[in-house]
Amino acid sequence: MIQRAPTLPKPGALVAAAQDATRAAFLGVDRGDASVIFYGQDGRPIKVDGVRIDGKKTSACGRGCYTARVGTAKTLDVTHGGSRIVFDLRDIGDGMPYVRKVANVIHGLDGVSFLERLSSGTTSIETTWRESPPNRLTYAIHGGGQSVIIGNRRWDRQPGEKWVESAQTPLDLPAAPWQGQRVSNARVVSRTRDSMVLAFFDPKGGPAWFSVTVDRKTLRPRNLKMIAPAHFMHHRYYALGERVRIVPPH
Repeated sequence: MIQRAPTLPKPGALVAAAQDATRAAFLGVDRGDASVIFYGQDGRPIKVDGVRIDGKKTSACGRGCYTARVGTAKTLDVTHGGSRIVFDLRDIGDGMPYVRKVANVIHGLDGVSFLERLSSGTTSIETTWRESPPNRLTYAIHGGGQSVIIGNRRWDRQPGEKWVESAQTPLDLPAAPWQGQRVSNARVVSRTRDSMVLAFFDPKGGPAWFSVTVDRKTLRPRNLKMIAPAHFMHHRYYALGERVRIVPPH
């Protein structure tokens, strides 16, 4: 029997995500109905046996999708076999205005630098990125390749090799790592005196789920987490607002 494709969380649902070994797991809770969708390394929903939500047996809601009726809680457990995933469902307000403001803050900075750790669930790489307005970018994979992008030109090289120049579509930088027009289900997860955590969903990005911690006063990002099928990413930002000098390599 061929199962239908799972239905992604509706815009009004609380959405959270987590890495489950090599799988990406997306949880949506809407008026007491919870569903979790598992995605495999090939980017497709994947069957998982014995899934329970909040200790309750689940029923199928499509390929790789499992649902159960739950109460209200700030956290929700999903288990299967020996695996236990805890999802953070705290919600203290609409996060969409802040998501837009954070993106605007990033775009208005004189420079953005961050360290990225990207994992497929089986392998991972670390990369240092630097962005400068209006269209300059450089990145260096630790132990790997490097690139410099300036306007409509770019230069790339692998370790021990020469730079190779080629054409490039100009970028608009600095830029947030999410596409604002696709963001939904944004919420404020928590606030402290000096920071705020936002979570939001991009149903067309794989799908993709983001959690970003920002300075509460300036709305500059401190760190970011993104979860998508076979794509687990973490950013640690530093030297925000400091000018980054990016020139063609020699």
